[in-house]
Amino acid sequence: MKTLSHCGKTIGVIFALSTEADPFVARLTQVTETRATSVTILEGSLGDRRVACVVSGIGIKAATHAASMLIDGHRVGLLISAGFCGGVDPAIPRGAVVLPTRVTRDGAPSLLLDWANESSDSDCALTRQLLFSRITNAFVACDTIETVDRAMCTLEEKRTLAAGGAHVVDMETWAVADLAHRQGIGCISIRVVSDCAGQPLSPEVLQLGKPQSSFHRFGLAIRMITRRPRMAADLWNLWEHAVIDSRALSKAIEAACSLLPTPRTSSLPTSLGH
Repeated sequence: MKTLSHCGKTIGVIFALSTEADPFVARLTQVTETRATSVTILEGSLGDRRVACVVSGIGIKAATHAASMLIDGHRVGLLISAGFCGGVDPAIPRGAVVLPTRVTRDGAPSLLLDWANESSDSDCALTRQLLFSRITNAFVACDTIETVDRAMCTLEEKRTLAAGGAHVVDMETWAVADLAHRQGIGCISIRVVSDCAGQPLSPEVLQLGKPQSSFHRFGLAIRMITRRPRMAADLWNLWEHAVIDSRALSKAIEAACSLLPTPRTSSLPTSLGH
């Protein structure tokens, strides 16, 4: 098995939303805060590994900027695009942890998602098997994540993406992977399916996910419930799922980080018993 080039380097994790990031950030110790252009980077220790996290905001442009800030200032050896995603393959249930092998984007080249630029297919397959063996939440095999420019709300939109070969969909992974490939850095995507293929999304609910203060988000929720009282139950379920999904995401990222080499080791673990 080949040695991974990010041995001893910082692992960079890019989230779109603070809701996705909070449980994982809470696991870090000895945290320092760096304010970069329009983003705040938190760097800390996760066991004997150094991890730098950033909440980028939603979309290609925001994710590219945040990933650039991590690379420029934090000796990053691996980028992880982490967060929630939408399911477009009916076989993938809500709440599943997915680790795609490639990312696509309309009009752009498909990019492989692997742990290091020089790693082989067998290395990546073993690492995914090791990771899945350490995740207590449900997981499913997932080949392709499609990065899109806007949320896919309707069932028809999801079916169209599935017909094109996508299994799940997000709005950031391609941007992170593209920058990582150009910089010669490994990149993976760890996602939790927040809505399955048969679940349409309300445009109103999507407004709650946009970057805004807690005060404005609360006010928006109150206005939504005032207009449609039955939405109270939907919003409660949405919040409950977000809590569960963000915890599952945190466990998956932590499991991934535990598989990576440290300054004292030079290769990935070679068996499921480690």
